[in-house]
Amino acid sequence: MALPLHYAQQLRLELGLSGPADMPDVAMKLGVGVFEEPLDADGYLVCKGEDVRILINEKVAYEGRKQFTIAHEIGHFYMPHHQDKM
Repeated sequence: MALPLHYAQQLRLELGLSGPADMPDVAMKLGVGVFEEPLDADGYLVCKGEDVRILINEKVAYEGRKQFTIAHEIGHFYMPHHQDKM
């Protein structure tokens, strides 16, 4: 199994990204919606058939934390061994 860094680099290559990435834009390119809602955690990945969403806690005020949380959930979506569990 490859390291998460491998998958992050692979995704950046596939999407033609360079420099800092805007994670909501990355999610959109992957067909993943991002929504802010009242949650009991910073974020969740929700997959129901073809509908894939990242939910972000609406109380997270720091933009850097939102970007990190979206990136983290994209990792769950993108990494093959995570997809097997969905």
